[in-house]
Amino acid sequence: MFSRTNQAAPGKAKRGTSFSVIGPDVVVTGDLVTAENLQVSGRIDGDVRCAELHLAAGGAISGNIVAEEARLAGEVNGTLTANIVAIEATARVSGEVSYA
Repeated sequence: MFSRTNQAAPGKAKRGTSFSVIGPDVVVTGDLVTAENLQVSGRIDGDVRCAELHLAAGGAISGNIVAEEARLAGEVNGTLTANIVAIEATARVSGEVSYA
């Protein structure tokens, strides 16, 4: 009748399946740290540390990035360190890129 499952609570996504979003009209000044995934369509002036980063074509990050996975279509000015890196044709990266 009763069973124990490892399902996430209703309304909560499992870690690693949802993204926090920085919209195209948002500018963040300062470092941003999260253990979850991050989608950036706006601008971040500061360092970024996250699980998975998706930088949209209109997005920009001026600072160092540390992530498990980074998918870049926008502009990066700084050092990128990730296990997996995907750089699209629209991306512009000024700085060092380090990956596994």
